[in-house]
Amino acid sequence: MLLVPRLAGVCLAVATLIIGGTSCSLLVDTTGLIGSESGMSENAHPAPDGRDRDGTDAGAAGPLPPGVFDASGPVGEYRNLVLADGPSLYYTFEETSGPVQDAMGRHHGTVVGNPQRGVDGALPDSRGIRFGGTIDGIDVGDKFAFPDRAPFTIETWFRPDAYDSEYRFIFARDHSSGSTRQALNFWVRSNRWDFERYIDGSGRGAAINPPPPAGEWYHFALTYDGSTIQVYLDGELRASSSDTRSFKAPPTTFYVGRGSWSDSALRGILDEFAIYERALPAERIKAHYDAGVGAR
Repeated sequence: MLLVPRLAGVCLAVATLIIGGTSCSLLVDTTGLIGSESGMSENAHPAPDGRDRDGTDAGAAGPLPPGVFDASGPVGEYRNLVLADGPSLYYTFEETSGPVQDAMGRHHGTVVGNPQRGVDGALPDSRGIRFGGTIDGIDVGDKFAFPDRAPFTIETWFRPDAYDSEYRFIFARDHSSGSTRQALNFWVRSNRWDFERYIDGSGRGAAINPPPPAGEWYHFALTYDGSTIQVYLDGELRASSSDTRSFKAPPTTFYVGRGSWSDSALRGILDEFAIYERALPAERIKAHYDAGVGAR
């Protein structure tokens, strides 16, 4: 089968059939077929060397178990919008035991500590994961380094149970300390929510100050486009800052729900955690939030 150029937005293929010893050609509409050139977004393509864009084998973790990912019903509109934007990782937290399953099939997470699983999530009939404020977390491995000035977006729904004076992390990728510290961290505490991009021990970021009240669900998104950090809360831009420094990204673990040291876990619930290897525009973040609120 040979793909031919699009005609009026339709991707066609030429198929040759042999019927009664005579060959003939058919034009076949492949628009929307999974795996066809027309049915894949730019973000669905692996890197040219056949690996995912963060350097791991695309799809190496295998398919999800049945029932872990549901894109139907009230939750479906939100999840389909997330998928349409091509995340590299998407945790829906529907499983109640075993590894945390990545809906993209690439970066399943290892549970650390004893978080409470299967709790009510942010969306109807969805499940979340509750972290207890000690060592609870998810170990994603040495992933999502975003070296140099690589763009990214990280979004999730978060319900803080309580705040205190400790630094408690929605996510963290933190190497070393002091003047050699290289880190990408988003933490919450009693006085603010704050993202910090550390390079050689010097942190720059953007903060939501004061933090929103505990006990409610919030949609959170962080973007970096190579020059500007932006923090969104419930679909609205709440903080931004400039940072054009080159991130060195030494090997270390990316954690969800905790930092790189003990007693740094969140006190609250996460749901629908996604990472994109590009900066989503503000209108897409608002669309995600609106779909989530509409489902609730």
